[in-house]
Amino acid sequence: MSSASVLERAVRELIKSCGCWIDSGTLLGIKREGDLLPGDEDIDLGIWISQIDKLGNYLGDEFNESDITKYYYDGVMTQCKIKRKNKRTIDIKIYRRKGSYAWSTSKVYLGDIDSNSVLYYTAGSLLYPLVFYFHNRKKRNDLSSKLSDIFWDVRTWWIPAKYYNNLDFDEEFDVYVPCEYENYLEYRYGDWETPDSSWVWYRDDGGLRNESPERIGLI
Repeated sequence: MSSASVLERAVRELIKSCGCWIDSGTLLGIKREGDLLPGDEDIDLGIWISQIDKLGNYLGDEFNESDITKYYYDGVMTQCKIKRKNKRTIDIKIYRRKGSYAWSTSKVYLGDIDSNSVLYYTAGSLLYPLVFYFHNRKKRNDLSSKLSDIFWDVRTWWIPAKYYNNLDFDEEFDVYVPCEYENYLEYRYGDWETPDSSWVWYRDDGGLRNESPERIGLI
């Protein structure tokens, strides 16, 4: 099997057509293991918000609308997930610029942070469908902010933009990757060449700030 076939053609075509790059755990997998990480259920991609119209047009042509879930923050799309039958979900993080940094948002489920909390797990299972619906509405000051804050902690992806400004083309895997990928992976994962079974993304990722965009002054 060739290295390029690790990522099926549909993913490679999306990357090339929309200006995406391989990111996060998927990048770590192909660079450290030469394959996707076992147990990782997503294909992680990144894209600049300036390419969002191109992405939307491509997704409309290539995927069923019912398989696409869009996430918004402050009225702007920050993430897009594409569910695929019997294949890994494509998870696209959408970045904006602030000075020399690229940023996006993430929400950490408080029940994961406090695994002993019966409240989060019980209430979350009952109210999640309602929260999920409002959380994905485009209006900033609607019920979503009030409900979602009960269950999620808003955090900020904060990445030096230099890694995304000039992408490198990985001929082995036939995809674009952040430039200086070794330094980028070190920024995100520390000793990225050594597997760490205790690593937890919301606690250990060097690119995730434990503050909301509002607290940082981005919005």
